[in-house]
Amino acid sequence: MKRYLLMKRHLLLLALLLGSSVGTPAFAGTTTYGQHYSSSVQSSPSNPTGAGTTGKMMGLAGSITPLYTGNVLILISGDLTSSIAADGGQVQIRYGTGTAPSNGATITGTALGGLVTLSTPGTAAAKFPFALNAIVTGLTIGTVYWIDISCTAVTGGTAAPADISLSAYEL
Repeated sequence: MKRYLLMKRHLLLLALLLGSSVGTPAFAGTTTYGQHYSSSVQSSPSNPTGAGTTGKMMGLAGSITPLYTGNVLILISGDLTSSIAADGGQVQIRYGTGTAPSNGATITGTALGGLVTLSTPGTAAAKFPFALNAIVTGLTIGTVYWIDISCTAVTGGTAAPADISLSAYEL
């Protein structure tokens, strides 16, 4: 009986040793991450009504729910127009929890990335591309976060984003 138990222990130890050597080899100074589920969103919202010199939210209605890390990359691009020649507008990523802001709502949420200012040349209503990107860290797993942009005209008239693409991906 003792011999049987000893043999069983040796087989178990052998199985454990062989099991630990199967898979991706470990290299000094590297970290191997396993596959994880992440959350992502891609949308092309309708063109919002712009804003004057009192900035407003654009009501893009983007949202993401972090599932694993709480770290999210946000990318928003589009075109910006100004109703006044030789003027411009400013856009910035915003995010928060709760009810997402509607188009024309007072600026709210947490600002991400830089405030991008675009100046139009002598032609009113000309479209100029913009690209916004930011990584937000420390979001709460399982909580829905809305994603939007604020927009403000520089000196007068109306600045308005158009042709928007919104992407968010949990890192």
